[in-house]
Amino acid sequence: MNIKTFDWSAYKGDIPGYGDCRAVPGEYACLFPDRYVESSFSGQTGRAALLNGENINYLRIPHAKGDGRMAGGGQTTKPDPVYEWQWPAGWVKVGLMYGPNGVIYGAGDVLTAVTSQAQYQATAGWRYVNEAGVLVNCESTRQDVARGLYEYTEWADVAIGQGGKPDMGAVVLFPGEKLRRLDPRPEGQRPYPFNARFIRSDRNGDQFGIAIVDLTGRKTYFVWATLAELRALPFVGTVPPIEPPIPPVEPPVTDYLGVNKRVRAKYPLANPGGAPLGADHWVYLVDLAQQTGTLLFQKDGGDHVFVPPLGKNVSLDVVGRGSLGDNWADVLGDAEGQAVPTWDQHPNAAGTYLDVSGIALPGEPQPPIEPPTGNLEQRVEALEAAMAAIHRSTAGWL
Repeated sequence: MNIKTFDWSAYKGDIPGYGDCRAVPGEYACLFPDRYVESSFSGQTGRAALLNGENINYLRIPHAKGDGRMAGGGQTTKPDPVYEWQWPAGWVKVGLMYGPNGVIYGAGDVLTAVTSQAQYQATAGWRYVNEAGVLVNCESTRQDVARGLYEYTEWADVAIGQGGKPDMGAVVLFPGEKLRRLDPRPEGQRPYPFNARFIRSDRNGDQFGIAIVDLTGRKTYFVWATLAELRALPFVGTVPPIEPPIPPVEPPVTDYLGVNKRVRAKYPLANPGGAPLGADHWVYLVDLAQQTGTLLFQKDGGDHVFVPPLGKNVSLDVVGRGSLGDNWADVLGDAEGQAVPTWDQHPNAAGTYLDVSGIALPGEPQPPIEPPTGNLEQRVEALEAAMAAIHRSTAGWL
């Protein structure tokens, strides 16, 4: 079994990479939407540029090897113009077609189109040419619910098409058997449902050419296989669907410097030479710690600022631990002057760090005071402690 893959995933539009192939290995044509048609025909191997930028939809090629033609429908007008590649002339407009699958190479490789809306309503377009040279339409091969076959091509000894629900991709069915799975994707890269569509198949004796368009993966596959190789495919259900790998969930990365810049911008410079943000300096530190999930570094000597709700002194420019683990960060450059926001992180956060996550910032509602419990003396002591906390938290706000 030979498989050729065309990847058109770079294209983000709605037109799929229509493809068709012959039973003769290596004979194919594939649309790269909005770019070109690539074919393997002798005489013009390579890429055929689109005519006036029109995609060649529902692309079909003849049955005869080396014929050098291909055809499909344009997209700019209704009914669709039929374009045929005629080497060396290029794309030639040869008529009109109605509806999807409206053109095919019939018996004797004569180009045949759906020529009226009424004909399309009766046929839904052309599916394939059978071994007797008779055109088989899409409506008659749209679905066989009893066998689980959809949009299929059928010969006396084998049928090829889409499977049923859940969407199982391309399948092969031999008389009296269960469906066999035809999955051209590489081993280990076969998530289901497999959204295989526009399945074309051509036959020459016991040699088959099968075109499959993967709408989800945005790839087109050409499969060349013998009858024996198709019979050796696994039955549907014997190959467990491979779930797509779940990528590891990376923990969100906090832009600490970005957060610091936003918080720092809320507090104007007030006191160069001391606490640069004046009476707001402790508020800035609590705000920053709450937004970064960090703690404040307790510091009584040197440059420090008093945090009224805590009744303690902290460093003017250090936060640490919390979301930083055992690290600390210098958060203000030139803290004694302009208080420029920075984030200079270091390991080993030694010393005492204070949790300020429960402190309400000025202007925010204060946490409710829980009614004191116990005997009268205990309740008085609890009430005095609560009032003292409120007094500390509001000191310096005015």
